[in-house]
Amino acid sequence: KLASAAGEPVADDFEPFEDPDAKAKVELFVREVECQARAAIVVTLEPTWHLFHEQLGPPDALGKPAGIELGGAGLTWGAPVWPEPKKLDQPVGADDKPTWIWAHEGTLVIYARGALGADAEVGRANVSIISETCDPKRCIELDARVRAQGPGPDALFAHFPAVASL
Repeated sequence: KLASAAGEPVADDFEPFEDPDAKAKVELFVREVECQARAAIVVTLEPTWHLFHEQLGPPDALGKPAGIELGGAGLTWGAPVWPEPKKLDQPVGADDKPTWIWAHEGTLVIYARGALGADAEVGRANVSIISETCDPKRCIELDARVRAQGPGPDALFAHFPAVASL
């Protein structure tokens, strides 16, 4: 654990933030399993709203693909493992013709696996998500930065993918 010379925890530079207008709630749960960190990022979208997937879709699709960055002292994270996206129609693309996008609706869980360093503190893990949330009429920037809220329920980690790598 990170500590000062006096033995007190050292503060990090992470500043949590969630925009209430983004129509999405982000939660992060992290636990140690078999000498590794396992993260479950839960994103809950309001009805009629969607979040872009990490890959947007065809070249003419419009939107901001989701970017996720996991952090925390002593933690080295592998690539996030997303659930299967939905193919949603997009009425107008970059060429002013109908197209489609990859997106998520409702509640989705993104998983990641992390290596534990000597000074790892899974309870201080954090995640940042940058994207857009959209309903049929408009899109809003999503900028969410949240800290781990504990180990989370066992049921959430029961579906942790074997393919989540470091």
